[in-house]
Amino acid sequence: MKKERPGMYAYTDNDYAPDSVSKVERYRRYIRSRSPHCPTPGVRYESVCGGVFLCIDSNYEAESAQFLNIVTGWAFRAHQIGMYSDAKIDWEFTTGGRYVESVTITFEEESE
Repeated sequence: MKKERPGMYAYTDNDYAPDSVSKVERYRRYIRSRSPHCPTPGVRYESVCGGVFLCIDSNYEAESAQFLNIVTGWAFRAHQIGMYSDAKIDWEFTTGGRYVESVTITFEEESE
């Protein structure tokens, strides 16, 4: 049964069914799946917003990493990085943003 509300969209009785509650719960579970993450230099990561970023440098102690937006060439240092259950990342804030023309990535060899 369709109902109309003035100035609002048409909705059905099913719009407030338990399915919409489960979507909210799925979102809450997704947000709770975020855990601290230390990115690996040379690896590409997708953000929860859809951007693709190349990790240039990572600092575990400072909880930060240098990233490059592959599409725009914007480089920045991301702080307090987290990874979700679907392997997408986000961060709390960034510093030192700038456009770059080229990037050099150095890999540290693990000592045994």
